[in-house]
Amino acid sequence: MDNNVSKDSLGFLSAFNLKTTPFTSSIDTGNLCQSRQFKDTLARLCYAAENRMFAVLTGPVGVGKSTVLRAFNDAIDSSRFEVLYISQSNLSPRWLYSIPLSQLGINAKFYANDAKKQFHEQLLSITTVKKKQVVMIIDEAHLINHRTLQEIRFLLNCRFDAGNPLSLIIAGQNELCSILEREENQAITQRIDLLCRMTALDDEQTASYIAAHLRYAGATDSIYSTDAIMEISSRSRGVPRIINKICTHTLLYASCQGVQVITKDLVEQVVKNELPQCILM
Repeated sequence: MDNNVSKDSLGFLSAFNLKTTPFTSSIDTGNLCQSRQFKDTLARLCYAAENRMFAVLTGPVGVGKSTVLRAFNDAIDSSRFEVLYISQSNLSPRWLYSIPLSQLGINAKFYANDAKKQFHEQLLSITTVKKKQVVMIIDEAHLINHRTLQEIRFLLNCRFDAGNPLSLIIAGQNELCSILEREENQAITQRIDLLCRMTALDDEQTASYIAAHLRYAGATDSIYSTDAIMEISSRSRGVPRIINKICTHTLLYASCQGVQVITKDLVEQVVKNELPQCILM
């Protein structure tokens, strides 16, 4: 069965002549709305990869950190870079090495020091034999405990300060900056080469974001009125994840009601009656 048909049981797509669902996190990176902030962050991450730098990416929940990381992964040359990705809330020193080893097809040894040795052996093999640069991405880094943060310091220090052996990107919510600023983490903070801070979208960026997603879905007419877009910007506080939720619900509501143009009043009704207020606070 066509996926779009199965997702359109309420007439969502056909009501607005859309080819696919517009407001979703699974849009391929080539069709993403790339704001100036998005492009700047992506360029910084690519620069960090090229120059074996340590980059920190922060931002509030829902602003698109994981999306820009996905775009970064697609943007760099896979023939030149080996990307290792970790996203685990209770990341321990052992798992810091075991997860990337598993991605490389290696069974990690049980003890952290043994796994660390294995990882450095693989790092050496990738850089000298395969002639590729290693990029390690650690997502949800604001959840990492102090012990694992210190282990990250040793990741960057295995050549006796002669240069980073890999490109390291750690990403997390804004509290990651507060964690790194603690006195006990100065040895890590001093090694940061690039700091990328993502923020919510302003009114103009929100309008561009909505327009880009509608174009991706094949919309040919103006579905949202100007005041509706401004209301969505205000209610979502410019957070893309919440923009997606509000827009999806308004399209569903409008299709059920036979409404062709989504207005500010309709957005207000949907926000009040159909969305959990906790996500809008």
